[in-house]
Amino acid sequence: MSRLNRTNVTTTLEPKFDKEEAKEEPAYEPKHPALEAMAAAKLEKELKKDHLEDYVEVNPFEEEENSAESKK
Repeated sequence: MSRLNRTNVTTTLEPKFDKEEAKEEPAYEPKHPALEAMAAAKLEKELKKDHLEDYVEVNPFEEEENSAESKK
């Protein structure tokens, strides 16, 4: 009977951490070759000059129109 009436006291010990132990870990950077290739392709795409920036509007019939007007 004494076992049934007895209350077991359980004490939990919480670990104390010193400030020295709490070191910040550097940010995780993935090192997979596919991710590295994707980042390189994205950077290349951003740096690559767009061919449409060099667009110059051309009127192919401009010379013919000018010569037709001068003949009149």
